[in-house]
Amino acid sequence: DFGADLAVWSDALQPLMSNPLLVEVKGRLRSADELQRAASQLASAVTASGTSWGLLLYGEGVSDDWLLKKAIPPNILVHSLFALLDQLRTRSFPEIVRDLRNRRVHGEAT
Repeated sequence: DFGADLAVWSDALQPLMSNPLLVEVKGRLRSADELQRAASQLASAVTASGTSWGLLLYGEGVSDDWLLKKAIPPNILVHSLFALLDQLRTRSFPEIVRDLRNRRVHGEAT
């Protein structure tokens, strides 16, 4: 495991995030420590590749709590794989990622 399972190239994301977007998929993250390890590994892959952002998708086990997300590298987006698949029914992948990035950079609306 080198920190990223795939790289997504999106012309729609280029102006905001650059390309490619590295994506790591984890079936289960059992704790905040596992989340932080996975996010740090992805951040290292992002740095090594010369790109700007990474997307960590998880199947189950990690809380969607914003405090956990704040403890990870700032250029890593964290999102539920199941939520992504559900959102793809009505929105495009670039729209979803753009919104995740905007929330990460500008903070969650309360």
